[in-house]
Amino acid sequence: MASSQMRALQVLDWSQGAKAVDAAKPPAPAAGSSAIQIRVLAAGVHQLVRSRASGRHYSSRTLPHTPGVDGVGVDTSCGRAVYFSLLGEATGGQHASEIGTMVEYVNVRSTCIAELPEGVDPAYAAAMMNPIMSSWMALRYRAGDAVKSTGWSCLVVGATGASGRMAVRTARAQGAGRIIGAARNEDKLSAVEGLDARVVLRDPPSETDWSVAADASVVLDYLWGPWPGAFLAATAKTKSALTWISIGAVAGPDAAAPGVPAAALRGRDVTIRGSGAGSWTAEQMEAELGGMVAVLKGCDVARGEVVRVRLEDAEAGTEAGGKLWGQAKAEGSWELEYEDGCIERERKREKKKKKMEYKTC
Repeated sequence: MASSQMRALQVLDWSQGAKAVDAAKPPAPAAGSSAIQIRVLAAGVHQLVRSRASGRHYSSRTLPHTPGVDGVGVDTSCGRAVYFSLLGEATGGQHASEIGTMVEYVNVRSTCIAELPEGVDPAYAAAMMNPIMSSWMALRYRAGDAVKSTGWSCLVVGATGASGRMAVRTARAQGAGRIIGAARNEDKLSAVEGLDARVVLRDPPSETDWSVAADASVVLDYLWGPWPGAFLAATAKTKSALTWISIGAVAGPDAAAPGVPAAALRGRDVTIRGSGAGSWTAEQMEAELGGMVAVLKGCDVARGEVVRVRLEDAEAGTEAGGKLWGQAKAEGSWELEYEDGCIERERKREKKKKKMEYKTC
């Protein structure tokens, strides 16, 4: 007789980290249901997940709280490996924040999954899909006409983080003809693959040379802070249309000095927008899952930075030099993944693994 229990991570007190506990296993979806049951292989601990687990996020509703918004697992009905997301509305009338993915089994709507390409490591996929989603959705639904012209150009501000490096890959996949990366660390920036030009961010920001990026059609900004204002002030003579999309705020949540010059907004066709879960719909996100998952095929971006932690060890939360459920480190510096009901740590040198066999429905 199948067990009605499973192992899961739960937050029982907002002031403490998640703990490994026994929880009720969800019943198998009824025949003809739009839901499927996933046996979870890996779940990413993204910044949103950490924020929810601490109780700081507005969607952290009740205790106990099961962390996780997405993951990779096996469709129990047919054995295929899939990526799944709960960022859209979940099944059974429950909000995604009330379900969580750091469990052995979870039920999700069939529209919330995409088959994992053969050969893609589940834990790596769980870590990288959130960075991929950040730029993919921005370009698909927030860039407007800027990406409709042939050979449009893209500037990635914050190009050395995991999300920034993935943004280079997604921009190319969506047709960018020229991609420029910008970051503070010149050595790390020079190592970013796929760039056609580079901008080293200086201090003070006004000393940054933006000339190679002045005519960018779209900016994917992971930093915010002083950089929008610095760019617009330095490229004031450029007349081509520009769409600046704020995705992250590593450099500060508020626009810092020199600020956005009013004259730049009047003298050029400039659009400043944000991109995040509140700026596009769940239906739009679900429609893009297949395209986003395809980016993982043959991808090695930040692979050596993935850290895996056993489910039973997650309570300690001291992996990778920082607390798992505490303050997040700089984006892209580490990620934590749930795998096969346990989590194992991966150092920068990956061990050889057996090739996964994928069944098809």
